[in-house]
Parts: sequence; C-alpha cells; structure tokens
Amino acid sequence: MSIASGVAFLSGDMGSAELIMRGSPEAIRQWLVMLPADGRFNRWRQSLVDVARGVIAFMAPTRVHELAGVAARQVVEGAVEAAGRRCVLCGSPTLNMASDTDTREGPVPDACFYIGEAAERYMEAKRAGIQQAEAFERTTPPTLVVEVEVTSHSADKMRTYADLGVPEYWHIKEGRQRTELSLDMRLLSPEGIYEAIDVSAATRLPVVDAERLIQLFCIEVAMTSSERQAAVMEVLQETGLDVT
Repeated sequence: MSIASGVAFLSGDMGSAELIMRGSPEAIRQWLVMLPADGRFNRWRQSLVDVARGVIAFMAPTRVHELAGVAARQVVEGAVEAAGRRCVLCGSPTLNMASDTDTREGPVPDACFYIGEAAERYMEAKRAGIQQAEAFERTTPPTLVVEVEVTSHSADKMRTYADLGVPEYWHIKEGRQRTELSLDMRLLSPEGIYEAIDVSAATRLPVVDAERLIQLFCIEVAMTSSERQAAVMEVLQETGLDVT
C-alpha cells in the first residue's frame, strides 16, 4: 500500500508554503507513524492531521502570516480584557479531544482562547493541578480559534473545528489588495455549521473593527502594549460598550 495517494507542495494566499498529503485513513495512519513526535521537521510545522478525512498538512509560514497571527491574539486579548472578562490564550496546541487517538491527531490553530466562563473554569482546573487542566482541555473546546491564510486544507480545518464543537471561528485572509487583510467571523450553529456573523460573540467586536485593528497592528509593529490597548479601547467605546 502506498503511504498516501497524493502529495502536493502548494502555497497559501499570503505566500506560505504548504505540504499536504491525502489518502485513505489507513494510509494516513502509516504516514503518521513516521512523523516526528513534536509535529515539526525542518522548516515545516504541523497544521492538520485528520485521519478520518484522510489528510495531513504542514506549513512553512511567511512573516506576514506570523504577524497577522500575533495581531489577532492582541486584538482578542485586548477586547476581552477591556470588557472586564477573563481571557486565556492557549497558543497553538494540537486540538485533540479523543483519548483513544494519537496525540498528534487534530488541527493546530494559529491561536485559540478560553473566554469568559470557560476561562474561569480553565483557571480553576489549572489551580487544581496539571492532570485536571489536561482533562479540562480534552473535554472543553476553546471558545475561539483563529486561522491565518487561505490554503488548500482550510475547509478541512474548519470542518474539524466544527466537529470538535469550537463555538467561534475567525479566518484572516489576504484582502483585495495584497497589502490588506480581511477577516471572516463565523459562529457554530445548533446544526454544527459555521455561519457568518457581523459581531463576535466572544469579543463583542464588530468584524469591520476587528479587521481594522488586526491590519493596524500588523503595520504598526513598533506599537507598545499600552498603545495597542488604547486602540482597542477606542474601538470598544465607539461600539457603545461600557469599558470603564
């Protein structure tokens, strides 16, 4: 049996290199055995392992990709904390919530967060110990995941997040002009489908304002944390939220 029925080197809309393998679940399991335990080799890092859908994807992100991810984290944290709610940045872990699968199986977001009540419960679990925190992570999906760049496996990742029950999904893409970014916000419906929204349920930011802040933070990389916080606060006040 071949390891995978299709191996391709592609690129995303921001220029990041993409290595993607597609095949039967059995073929993907064979390939998975040979991958490094940390999900990295050379310049490539794991983006998605979905055995059921028969896909493994790795990326070598560009600087623009990385800047957009950092900017999104700053926008989310700033908006949630300015509104007086708890926000826990979980980084870019492999989201594996099944105890009977390889720990490398699952999507790897560019950023994910526990927000509000979920963040409070996560901090309680962490205070109780490492095992309790790990158990919480395996049973409670992040409140929000952020993906950067359109790739050939973007749709696969979004479906996987829906399967995991992640309530809110942000996708940062290249805008109409190559120097611009656009933001797609989606909320998981009761039917398990992500539907487009104009205002984030997690951060309470309108999509146009979140998009504007991410663009600003990508350009003004020398902004201090206080300047970024002030920019977020100004937007929240414009939307009518009480952030005093």
